[in-house]
Amino acid sequence: MKFIERLRYKIGLRKFRKTARRPEANAIACNLYKAKSIGIVYDATLNEDFEKVKAFVEELKSKIHIVDSIGYVDSAELSEFHTKHEDFKFYSKKDLNKFFKPISEITKEFCNCKFDILIDLNINEKLPNCFIVAESQAMFKTGLYSKNEPVYYDLMINIDKNTENLLEELIKQTEHYLKMINT
Repeated sequence: MKFIERLRYKIGLRKFRKTARRPEANAIACNLYKAKSIGIVYDATLNEDFEKVKAFVEELKSKIHIVDSIGYVDSAELSEFHTKHEDFKFYSKKDLNKFFKPISEITKEFCNCKFDILIDLNINEKLPNCFIVAESQAMFKTGLYSKNEPVYYDLMINIDKNTENLLEELIKQTEHYLKMINT
């Protein structure tokens, strides 16, 4: 990253940390398969990561009425494998302001959806996705444990960072723990 871009990123991170929503005291926990709507946020830059999330989304769609996902592509333009999947939403660097906050209509609509559960499948910090998770109107939020970032999850999944396939393990553990919730 160039100096100016790093500086803008640090300013964006500072703005994010000041405004990030803390977990609600009145968060409504919901069992994964009793939820009526689920939102999923993930890093869609790599095709292999997208395919793993796509399989999880398709599995959920067979059991849950509304499953919506949005993937961040860490480049100026979407790749061919992004544009051929019409039922998946993506946004890229061109959809961000100068401090890496998403400003497109697609991201605003996603944040305004009142999902029963929001699942953050980011394994690396992607500031644009952090903004989306923090601003989401979801009733219950879950994601990977981080001691560095503000706590805006209602349920955090702690996974050994040395795990061979971190994304697959995060999906597996998230599904496992969300199935255990009794409402």
